[in-house]
Amino acid sequence: MITHTSFFTSRNGKLLLGALLAFCAGPLTAGEKPTTEPPVRAGWVTDFDSAMQSARAEGKDLLLEFTRAKGCGWCIRLEKEVLTQESFQKQVPKDFVLVELEFPRDRELPEELKKQNKRLFRHYGVRTFPYVVLCDASGRPYAGIKYENSNAEDFLKTITSFQKQRNLRDQTLAAAAELEGDAKARMLEKGLSYVDASFHRHYPEVIDAISQADPDDTSGVVAKVRSQQVSAELASLLGPLYKKEKFDEVPASVDQYIDGKKLQGESLQVALVFKTQALYYTKQRTEAMKVAEEILAINDTSHAGRYAKMLVKRIQHLQAKEAAGE
Repeated sequence: MITHTSFFTSRNGKLLLGALLAFCAGPLTAGEKPTTEPPVRAGWVTDFDSAMQSARAEGKDLLLEFTRAKGCGWCIRLEKEVLTQESFQKQVPKDFVLVELEFPRDRELPEELKKQNKRLFRHYGVRTFPYVVLCDASGRPYAGIKYENSNAEDFLKTITSFQKQRNLRDQTLAAAAELEGDAKARMLEKGLSYVDASFHRHYPEVIDAISQADPDDTSGVVAKVRSQQVSAELASLLGPLYKKEKFDEVPASVDQYIDGKKLQGESLQVALVFKTQALYYTKQRTEAMKVAEEILAINDTSHAGRYAKMLVKRIQHLQAKEAAGE
């Protein structure tokens, strides 16, 4: 049930640029007449900051549901088959403050609520609806759940399993505080392993501690997580350009980001992926090929390297078809 979505492709395998474009297009579809009052389920809240305050005061975690409500068949099923079931309503509120983060197609939310939900959508790297994120009271995520046709009982078992993982996270990270050097680094990595890998970038203090304990990054964990952070930062930075369809400005923005951050290794590869996607999208295939080759020269077996190989093959296939007059 854990979801780990690539930061190069969306769930259906399309390029990330397409996913970002879809999000930037906005929640309303043509011909729909928006209303302004968002419905809130009994026992749920919509204000994230207030939810965190309640969670701290009550010693609970946070359960965030990202949903399109009536504009999404799977969202409707999650609502009907899980969230409104008596077993869910009795058990889950004992341990969680429930937060509804809605992106409706049939009405417009109040402006502040819309801004909050969009910020959290990006912050947690959500790519699909419905999606549930489990966080501690500070808002730090530890698990993500994509609804996949399960009933309330199965969903509750999944949540309980993640709660156990969260407790192991806390115990292991606490144990690491008593260690030094390589032993400390390995224990910190073990603690991080109890967290959904797509959320590791939300643990910067743990990553910094691993880096200090193991400057050589023996396991490669630090490089991997820092590349995730680069992906998140670039998605946020480039979002306004995608929204305004200024795709030709993306490569220069990426270059400026790379220079400012002095990126190397896997983090540089990730940034170059954004650049080559924009070049490919604007049909600058020769330039896209050159950037893909830069990615491959750094590491052709990394996630970004595998993506670059795929893109090179795609461009070569298109060039061959054009040469054949097809």
